[in-house]
Amino acid sequence: MKFGSLLFAILSIFFLLYSNSFIMKRRKKELGLYHILGLEKKHIQKVLAWENNICAFATIVLGLAFGFIINPFLTAILSRAISAELAFSSAISIVAVAKTVFLFITIFILIFLSNLRQIRSANSLELLKGGQYGEKEPKTKWSLAILGAVLLAGGYILSWFVKNPKEDLNLIIGAIVCVLIATYLLFLAVSVVVLKMLRSKEHIYYKPKNFTLISGLLYRIKQNAIGLSNICILATATLFIMTITTSLYFGINNMLNNSYSKDISIIYPQTDKKEMADLKEFIDETTVKYSVTLGNETHYTGNKHAEDFAKNGTLEYFFLMPLSDYNRLTGEELTLSHDEVLFYSEGEEYQLDELSFGQNSVRIAEKLKSFPIENDHGDDYGRRWLYVVTQEDGLIAEYFGLSDNVTSYYEFDLLGKEADKTAFSHAIADEVYGFTNWSSMSKYVYRESAIVRFGGLLFLGILISIILFAETALSIFYKQISEGFDDKDRFNILTKVGMSHKEIHSTIRRQILIVFFSPLLVALLHLTIALPMIMKLLKIAFLDSVGVIAGSGLICATVFVLIYSLVFFMTEQAYRKIVTSPQK
Repeated sequence: MKFGSLLFAILSIFFLLYSNSFIMKRRKKELGLYHILGLEKKHIQKVLAWENNICAFATIVLGLAFGFIINPFLTAILSRAISAELAFSSAISIVAVAKTVFLFITIFILIFLSNLRQIRSANSLELLKGGQYGEKEPKTKWSLAILGAVLLAGGYILSWFVKNPKEDLNLIIGAIVCVLIATYLLFLAVSVVVLKMLRSKEHIYYKPKNFTLISGLLYRIKQNAIGLSNICILATATLFIMTITTSLYFGINNMLNNSYSKDISIIYPQTDKKEMADLKEFIDETTVKYSVTLGNETHYTGNKHAEDFAKNGTLEYFFLMPLSDYNRLTGEELTLSHDEVLFYSEGEEYQLDELSFGQNSVRIAEKLKSFPIENDHGDDYGRRWLYVVTQEDGLIAEYFGLSDNVTSYYEFDLLGKEADKTAFSHAIADEVYGFTNWSSMSKYVYRESAIVRFGGLLFLGILISIILFAETALSIFYKQISEGFDDKDRFNILTKVGMSHKEIHSTIRRQILIVFFSPLLVALLHLTIALPMIMKLLKIAFLDSVGVIAGSGLICATVFVLIYSLVFFMTEQAYRKIVTSPQK
């Protein structure tokens, strides 16, 4: 939540400065007229100061009031997301109010200073002309276009090479930086190349609907490029956050199954046999109390260790199990010599035929194809666990002190209603908490904490997505409306020289379609290419369901496109109304 507050503050600063630039562009003619009529710049500055103060006061007061009104509704939504009742308090946080007021006072001071700079640096003629100065035709910069294409391909390739996000952080940062720079170059240089190529095709360019469209985009590409790039990056960030937070929330069951092989696992010192007998008696009583049944009970001993078996500078994590436990669990009667072990490796096949530790080594008598337990040791993404079986007096057992400090594991599943299994798990966890050096892990207890954690993250993700989407939509809305006033005179001239209203409407729709949906298409491309990297990132939380992640991405993209399309229709109507309205 602290991160979300900081992000909202930063976004608010940039967005309000960005939207104010459009307002000032339209007001320059009005302010220039004041100056021509006799007002000095200091008088105009006083007018701007009063306007800024009134807007700041109204914004802060109404914003806080609206926040207080929707607070109980947001509290209810958050309670639903984390499946827990949150007590709503009518008390007002003075600290939160003070931070909010300070933030928006700072923003309005920055807006005022920005407006002062524009007024002081402009003469009367520039103010009167306002936004009527056109852009010069941009030069074809093949070098930047090629650089943009190379950086985009490089960023995509780097994202595919990410294997372990914790170890490949530089690759992730490199991919993000490459794609960010490439996005700006894509709209700035590549778009110029494409538009000029279209202009060179006479059978395409010299048509009324294409002539106006291509020339209009080409001569304003500089201001379009930065705006479209910003919109594309905002849309990409929104899609990323929506996909990740949605995947985490709806992938909780997948994470639980990957993190826990049994519903409950109790870990305790082997010497605490009396305490274990007491706990089993408590378990028997509690199963009756909560109407649950134990299933798939497993009891075994062993220890976890780390050693560089291959002597290559890399630690390998392994679980050392006595041969007697292995035979009991499998029903076999295997024997091993002092320097022999049974060996099982998760994932890829282990290439060595012996294990080296210290100044010693033991021979792998057999590489097992399966193992009787699935220990919940995978607490770190990318960590491969090895399983070693040895005689209690074997060489490796003596080296790692297996007989002196062995740990016991008691694991089982639960059968019954979900609420009863959760209550039973809490009762066991509370009982185990009272024993020294004991611990318990429960799928149902963790599920509750996961719902709180990822439900809160989803709630925050939705808020961030709403803010990012609002900024994306309003940025392009302001941009198109501002350009509508600039295009009004141009389209009136085209009407006078014979262009029909139908052709004008067609040109307007195509122009807005390109400006509106080109950033969205690039953002969707970024998301599609980055999905494999997102999947690897989410594996840190033990989420590896391709269906959940891809489905979340598809749903989020669909919702985003639908709402984005609605904004498009609203913008098109407003733009068309401005452009086609009669001159006063």
